[in-house]
Amino acid sequence: MNLFSGNIKIGIYIAKDHLWFKTYKEDSLPFGLKAILSELDLSRYEASFCNIDSVNNFDFVFYSVNSTIDYLVLIRDFYAMKSRKFKLVLGGADLINLHLLREITDIAVVGRAEGQINQVLNGVPFSNVWTKEDYNLQKKYEVRQPQYLLKVGNKSEVNVGCLRRCRFCQYGNKFPQFIKGKKYNSGTDNLESMFTDIDWSLAISRIVSSIDGSTEGSRSKAGKPLSNETILNKIREAYNVPNYKPLLARICNIIGYPWEDESIANLSELKEVLKLADNNKKTHKIWIDFQFLHFIPMLLTPMESEAVNLIDYKSLMFGKPIYDGLNIKAIYRNSFTSRVNTLDKVYTYRSFEIDNHILHMAESRYFRIPEGKRYSWYLNHSDRHDIVTNLPSKIYEQHRDEL
Repeated sequence: MNLFSGNIKIGIYIAKDHLWFKTYKEDSLPFGLKAILSELDLSRYEASFCNIDSVNNFDFVFYSVNSTIDYLVLIRDFYAMKSRKFKLVLGGADLINLHLLREITDIAVVGRAEGQINQVLNGVPFSNVWTKEDYNLQKKYEVRQPQYLLKVGNKSEVNVGCLRRCRFCQYGNKFPQFIKGKKYNSGTDNLESMFTDIDWSLAISRIVSSIDGSTEGSRSKAGKPLSNETILNKIREAYNVPNYKPLLARICNIIGYPWEDESIANLSELKEVLKLADNNKKTHKIWIDFQFLHFIPMLLTPMESEAVNLIDYKSLMFGKPIYDGLNIKAIYRNSFTSRVNTLDKVYTYRSFEIDNHILHMAESRYFRIPEGKRYSWYLNHSDRHDIVTNLPSKIYEQHRDEL
């Protein structure tokens, strides 16, 4: 499928799934990648999709890194490749650990890339662009900030970044709010908002938000300014919406901060808030679908050096009811990040080299290993889940100075 016509061939790499972890496909390219492709100089470049069998037919190959699985996919597909005629160009929201990918990539663009892709391909240096010439990563790099809002087809960004800068959040710490205002806007999705900005009239379709802590104390320590009273009052606003249809809210929450113990798994404080928010007369159907994420010390955040909480919250909590009242029903979303998957992610983010364990994770069969056995490996062979101060993010001088 040719998307553009020109003399220099660019391949948009479509990877195979990594066991049950899905990679993006031709019809689901990341928005940022589509935006960059739309800015290519049509007189110079011809772009089309490629796979592992056709990559050597291209001059450049693009891939967008949006999760730790993408790191592993790239290592799986390109680390042992003996003959390469193309230059691998990486970008994406999760492209932070350049140390881990320096053996397999040729160009890495960190942060936003709008307005610069043609110059990058032409070899023009930028403070957010790493190339093989700096293999040992002796230079300091920046996370490039938004230059303008992007539009592709009928989809447009409404804002970038966040004004809160919660201590655990990489996105808010990487990108201050582009268009200054009091509200958080999630890219192109007007159904996602901060909890305090929830518009329950939109919940007839579905809204997405987060509380990022099961107690007011945890949220305060994590830099999330959200009190129990605020949560209570915001849920009560749902009763102002006509009751002819159920209201659906997907709420993300973080469990397993370093200071939390097993008692947090009871969710007693959160359950009490839901109980107080529930009317004593049945009038509405308010369905709250909680997605629990085990805390990950993300790079480029004030909490990047923290230890991983090793309590198995998923086993303690998943499958048990949260709250089932007259108007409010709160359940667990099917996805609940396990501690061992958290350890896998942290090991990937904190690794400076492609070692044997990274190569093992890059094999699909790794994720078929029982979680208990994988967990034991970390306890016996790794300390990267402990407090760690020497991190791959040290190359981002400006951001580390701000932490």
